[in-house]
Amino acid sequence: MATPVDLLAFLREVRLFTAFAEADLVALAQRLRERTLKKNQVLFREGDPGDEMFLIRRGTVLVSKIVKARVEQLLNRQGPGEFFGEMSLLDGSPRSATIQAETEARRKVRLRYLDLKEQTSERLVRPLGCFYWGEVWTLAAWCESRADFRNFRVDRILDLGVLDERFRDEAGKTLADLFRSVDAELPR
Repeated sequence: MATPVDLLAFLREVRLFTAFAEADLVALAQRLRERTLKKNQVLFREGDPGDEMFLIRRGTVLVSKIVKARVEQLLNRQGPGEFFGEMSLLDGSPRSATIQAETEARRKVRLRYLDLKEQTSERLVRPLGCFYWGEVWTLAAWCESRADFRNFRVDRILDLGVLDERFRDEAGKTLADLFRSVDAELPR
């Protein structure tokens, strides 16, 4: 469950709410309910009635539409900071697509990693996001082993196991905290 401070920081980053006044964000944050989905869990199906919209704080969802009888086509993949369901909320129309969780968020991961000096290490991490840097993908994570943020090149991860152990957001260990620390290091 997100703390009120983390929730406000998250809402400030959602494109839909960037022009909202602080008081409006606080009021909105007080009305939000957090819902956690398991991997492959369907949140709603195309044609279902809908009277709420959703914001993605962690993980990713798949957006699909029926094209023939029982065949669905993947339309989009959405992740943190994105939203959906607003049309049903605004005009009362049925859901126009099916939404299904792609990833199960907030599970610790144990990985074996080969660094650029060809040294192998084992790490226990809290995955925060994957980023593409033109030629290479990296996994940004809070590293429990080093008690700090780390970036792991995906092509240098030798082995990875998702653990049953879940984690909650903690101050100083979130993706927003990582972004703030990187921003603080940039020359002004």
